[in-house]
Amino acid sequence: MSESAPPLYADMVGLVSGLPRHQDPERRDFTWVVDGALGVARDTDDRVEIYLTGYQIRPRSMAVARNSHPQPIYRPGETVALDTLCVSLPELPHFDQFAAFLLSELVRLGVEEDVYGAFRQTEPLIEMAFARNRATPSALTAFTANLLVFRAALRQASRSQMPAVVRSWTRSAPWRDISAGTEGMIIRGVEGKTSVHRVNNLSEVSLSSEENHLWLLSIGLHWDPSDASPRETVWSITRDMELMIRSVDQQTWSFMQEWLETFRVSDTFSYIHDEAADNPLFNRHFAVTFNRIFSLDDGEGLLTRADMTRRRFVVPGSVGYDVELPPTQDDPDIAAIEAAARIIIDQV
Repeated sequence: MSESAPPLYADMVGLVSGLPRHQDPERRDFTWVVDGALGVARDTDDRVEIYLTGYQIRPRSMAVARNSHPQPIYRPGETVALDTLCVSLPELPHFDQFAAFLLSELVRLGVEEDVYGAFRQTEPLIEMAFARNRATPSALTAFTANLLVFRAALRQASRSQMPAVVRSWTRSAPWRDISAGTEGMIIRGVEGKTSVHRVNNLSEVSLSSEENHLWLLSIGLHWDPSDASPRETVWSITRDMELMIRSVDQQTWSFMQEWLETFRVSDTFSYIHDEAADNPLFNRHFAVTFNRIFSLDDGEGLLTRADMTRRRFVVPGSVGYDVELPPTQDDPDIAAIEAAARIIIDQV
């Protein structure tokens, strides 16, 4: 790459590798690469973000669009924001180098004079990055947490209940991982020992008009454990599910496959069941370190949609925050997962 990369590449590598990760999800340590045209920062998940100014910039690629959003930037001493498009690259180590390459390409292609034109020429390269790196760590952990609950529910279900269990996932309401009768559930997976989760929209933690109860299931995972703790793989779980569902209904298995293949498309995640057996990513061992279930019925301790009635100038959809939930269960067995599965079964 060094022979064909633009002259600024080495400088960009140093710039990107030195970007600090801000601890506040609402703030960034922002650096202009080309003043007023091209900027770069790093988010709290260590993803490199590239900013291009101009309200007219709209990605043509679905993969790029899923990982982009409009973002106003306020410069020091100015009260009028610059309109920018923020493109978030996957949180993988080698993407520091790739981000540096993209920045140098944008400069080489004249982003200072024509932001729109430089982005259009660079967009296919950005799209390639997402196509080749579909399984980001956070998406894989979220996917695995969902699978653990999904399988537990199928194991508790009778043969006649299995199609309804699958529908509770594949036809869930907005902001829910599971919708079963009047029960709503969100499932969050995390690496580590604490239940720290991001709330991206107040609707995630607010009861809807169709729900009597809302639950949050927090599951801690440890990837590639070195000890002798019980361990599984994504492939082993989905294979169990396939055998259970196919013994009942082939059409229901088709619905299940569609859910598997479209899970977290916004995170450029892709699981193809017929190919997963030979994919090392889906054969990584993991162990459950904790699982905790919380009722969110009253919203106690959280910021919900109801709180916005007293803040009429705040746009509810613009509010996001992190929550750290108490350790209600530190035993790494699957009691909370089984409890969540029972909630689902009782509704189907």
